[in-house]
Amino acid sequence: MIKRIQIENFKSFGKVDVEPHPGVNLLIGPNSSGKSNFLEALRLGNALCGIPTKLEEIWESLNGKSNRLLHPGANQFSIELSFDFKGRILGLFDSAKVSKIHQSIWIDLKHNIGVSAHFDWEKYKMPNSHYSNLISQEECGEFFKQFSQSGVVLFRPDLQQIRKPVTLTKFDQLSGDLREIALLIKHLGDEFSDSNQLQFREDLLKISQEFKLITTPTSEIDGQVELKFFTDHGSFDSNEVSDGILYFTAILAILHQPNPPKVMLLEEPENGIHPRRIVEIYRLITKLAKEKNVQFFITTHSPILLNQFSEDPECVWVFDKEDGISKVQNLHHDILEPRRKKLIEIGVEDPADLTHDLGENWLLGLIDGVPPSIL
Repeated sequence: MIKRIQIENFKSFGKVDVEPHPGVNLLIGPNSSGKSNFLEALRLGNALCGIPTKLEEIWESLNGKSNRLLHPGANQFSIELSFDFKGRILGLFDSAKVSKIHQSIWIDLKHNIGVSAHFDWEKYKMPNSHYSNLISQEECGEFFKQFSQSGVVLFRPDLQQIRKPVTLTKFDQLSGDLREIALLIKHLGDEFSDSNQLQFREDLLKISQEFKLITTPTSEIDGQVELKFFTDHGSFDSNEVSDGILYFTAILAILHQPNPPKVMLLEEPENGIHPRRIVEIYRLITKLAKEKNVQFFITTHSPILLNQFSEDPECVWVFDKEDGISKVQNLHHDILEPRRKKLIEIGVEDPADLTHDLGENWLLGLIDGVPPSIL
């Protein structure tokens, strides 16, 4: 999981230092307050640190984006991510315990890119009374190469891509636009028990109340598979179902991956979904976070989703802008608790509990992270 996030001069950020929750982190705030930029920093910071190509090639992939990547007036940005891992990691250790791994990147206007990784090791005695060996520099590079490919993934479902047939190959993992959903569903049936695909279908039925089966039959084009939905009244291909059903199918695919990324970045999972079904989305996310030790960073504009965090305000991060610079505050530690203490200091004996009906209080502007009223 990501233990600490430090960002400087990236896009709308000046300087940010955040220690996220190990489970589900909810990001709230007005449009253009920096939520998506925050997810992009995590994705970019993780990906660049693992790319085994020449630095010049990395820069070419970013060429022309410098004005958008750098905060106005800055000549360099940096992103540092600190990870915590325990147990075996990608087969590189026999019995080692890693306390912290830091990886950082920096990019300046002179087309220079720096990528670094450093480690804090917690060694302990193995049963044979010998100490574990430290990982070599070569193994460090191999670790980040592998982790960057699957460790942190930003999911932005592209319905146009999802609707297209996909070449029938062995399923590896979902890419950010989720174009491989048909392969995933076929994989769940081929490589795992039918109960995996059955659970996928049952979760879809809970939301749609109509589609009882989803398959990936071979399309008319040889060597390709595509989504197909079934009801009591017939079958429908992906072009015949609504965007909302397809989007929810994408969310289910993200949450039913057999080997999910350890860090998932989701933008507004409530999109296209009826408000009464958002709670089911939340429950699926928290279930995956607990069962498979997955860390989530989720942006939202949904007060219904925010309400699910009434007992966990420390998992909520509030984004705002001051003088064009994004700031990030923890709802519990930086907003609610200081406000409560201040009210007590001035004589208010029983300050209102703003975590009760959290979403409504957010809409009213009582906990920050809302746009100014235009009325």
